[in-house]
Amino acid sequence: MYTILQSNDTRYWIFKSLYIYTWLKGEDISASLSIFYREVYLCKHINELQGSPRGSVKEEVGHVKDSLSLALSSSGDCFFQTTMTCRVPACAAVDILPFTPIPSYDGFSAKLEDEHTCLLTQIINIGNKLLVIDNENKRLKRFRIRSRSCVDHLLLNDPCGASLLPLSSHVIVTEPEIRTLSFVCLEETMTLSSRRKTEKKYLPVCCIDEERLVAGCCELGESSVDILNYMGIVLITVTSYQNEAVMFRTPASLTYLPGDQCILVSDSGICRVVGLTVTGKPKFIFNPKCTPSGICADKDKNVFLCCYDKKYIQCLKYENNQLHRTCSDFIMKCPLSVTTVKNYLYVTEEMPSDKVSILQVGYPSLCIARL
Repeated sequence: MYTILQSNDTRYWIFKSLYIYTWLKGEDISASLSIFYREVYLCKHINELQGSPRGSVKEEVGHVKDSLSLALSSSGDCFFQTTMTCRVPACAAVDILPFTPIPSYDGFSAKLEDEHTCLLTQIINIGNKLLVIDNENKRLKRFRIRSRSCVDHLLLNDPCGASLLPLSSHVIVTEPEIRTLSFVCLEETMTLSSRRKTEKKYLPVCCIDEERLVAGCCELGESSVDILNYMGIVLITVTSYQNEAVMFRTPASLTYLPGDQCILVSDSGICRVVGLTVTGKPKFIFNPKCTPSGICADKDKNVFLCCYDKKYIQCLKYENNQLHRTCSDFIMKCPLSVTTVKNYLYVTEEMPSDKVSILQVGYPSLCIARL
């Protein structure tokens, strides 16, 4: 039964939840077969809806929700019924399919043989490889995406954030404890090329262009987001207070949208995502209603935000100089950092996890929720 259900992600998760629920109650699984067969019919009906005219979706969604509630009512547990029906997105009446695709989960361990625990503070993609920063073991690790094997690693003093330099085979790595920006060459074996001293302890970093980068400082009482040159000299400082309002407290992660020249700052201290221009002027403040950590964006302005306390990855869309919620969120355990490669997300989790999780993204589901 398990193998058969894997052929369809939506059916698989519905049926697996039903199976686990029945097992936990100590009942015979055969007692739930009637529900099973009704779910098969219901899933077939849902698949047929995907070809329905757009105008008929709203009426059909209500019918599907009623059918699903009826099929689950025989379980006798109101909580389980609520859990199962919540797969219908709140924005189902908008211009989307009635059910948001559920992502596929996979992953691999980033722990090396001589390590016990990991703290994977940053993950970035570089061509066909992934670069992972392990702050617990003070290592910069490089993995092949296809084989998921570690190609090489480099020992540093206090690696924290990283970003690929434009038009270069180097990455820049922040080392806050020694107030340093380290430049690592990625040709063949990773090697430390040079270092630049800074006046502040920078954690997250993101390259803007061939001349500038943006970095976040989380020092107590002196938090800021600075635009620097590659010598480590500060060009522009956006302080934690602007017009008597708190702008930053703990800048946890940064990403850059080059087409819109917009810097996105994920701040876990004030629980906001702040948009800045490359001249340091505030563009917007977005409330994700969570404690955000890692953030990344793709070329289509899809933005992925790790919601540390809510245990999911929030999918956002940058449009009209604002961030908008979409209909898709991916459940994860304490996501810490995220990067996107084609149609996949690569996510690290808070320690003691050493896993890099892989999620397949269904981009058609990333519609803006305007309800």
